[in-house]
Amino acid sequence: MEKERIKQEIMVALSMEVDGWLEEESQLKDGYSYEAALLKRVLNMGKTVMEKSAGEISSNRNKKNFIPVLARLK
Repeated sequence: MEKERIKQEIMVALSMEVDGWLEEESQLKDGYSYEAALLKRVLNMGKTVMEKSAGEISSNRNKKNFIPVLARLK
């Protein structure tokens, strides 16, 4: 059941991004701003999928390598 909840959260977030894109893209006048806005949206979508499926993205680059001391003793 957990996977279904995660899937629903991802779909809601992606739907919001697509809705925002559809509103924004008609206002973009040149190719550069169109491409930059699209790239921003796609990166947000990827970040959303990763955060919803794997957890929040840490700003600490060493956090992913952290293993508690007690876990090493097992």
